[in-house]
Amino acid sequence: MRSIVKKNEEYDAKDGIDISICKIGILNHELEFAGAHNPVYIVRNNELTHLRADKISVGRSMNNSEPVFTNQYMRLQKDDCIYLFSDGFSDQLRGSDRKKFLAKNFQKLLIEISHQNMSKQKSILEDTFEKWRAGGDQTDDMMILGVKV
Repeated sequence: MRSIVKKNEEYDAKDGIDISICKIGILNHELEFAGAHNPVYIVRNNELTHLRADKISVGRSMNNSEPVFTNQYMRLQKDDCIYLFSDGFSDQLRGSDRKKFLAKNFQKLLIEISHQNMSKQKSILEDTFEKWRAGGDQTDDMMILGVKV
């Protein structure tokens, strides 16, 4: 993955984009992944595989060089669930005590719901999120994309 965001000399923002990108080979059942701070999770038979992202953002470089991202590959099997997501769910603060949901709880939840169809998974994620925030403000933007092979 190459950076498509170019530096503007007049406006030198220190912002970057955190993103996960996957390509799924339908014929060879192979997942190709590259990530800028955002990983991808694959749940297979109640076990979660965590493909880690590079710790750099798209469009931001401390030394003005163009970032280079690591492509990772994984063979997929029928009923694997692939999840791409922002940090909004795990960073959500609970309404009562302002504690974060945390990545380990998000991972556990994905494992627990992975046997469900995607519509049911969406419903469970939404319900869990609303119960966690308990009427408090939503902390951050949130995106979860799930694909079942």
